[in-house]
Amino acid sequence: MMSLARPAAPKGSIASYLDLCNENYYEYVRKLDFSAEGPGRWSNTGKNMSWAEYITHVSGEFNDSINKIINNYGMHLETEELELLQSVIDSNFMTHAVKIFPMLMNAKGGLADYHLFNVGSKEMIKGHLSQLWKVAKLFNKYCLPKDAIDIPPEA
Repeated sequence: MMSLARPAAPKGSIASYLDLCNENYYEYVRKLDFSAEGPGRWSNTGKNMSWAEYITHVSGEFNDSINKIINNYGMHLETEELELLQSVIDSNFMTHAVKIFPMLMNAKGGLADYHLFNVGSKEMIKGHLSQLWKVAKLFNKYCLPKDAIDIPPEA
């Protein structure tokens, strides 16, 4: 989520997870052109990924990781924790990232000058971030103190 804002944000303004709480964050994400060259490279071809490809790839890996946690550690987690993890996988943002972006990329014309807020909404991003803060709290509950994620007080 941090990388989504960096192309439009002034250098250094998105440096920590807490910066995702700034109102400017949504303006930066709104300006992201998903058809533009993103930060990733395909390992098999060396070709640069578009932002949509990068988001789809990273989100797919995140979904896979959550599924592994559910499958491997689900018996040790509380029902609310399992429901939280499943809700992240089922969120509107993850649906866009993992399912809709690939369909749009394969459609005629692809994602030329596609911006998230043309189809999505600020509320979708806020909702996803809210879920991620809850996942961060869950992570902090089980991790070593040195690995804990800084979470805003209002999250």
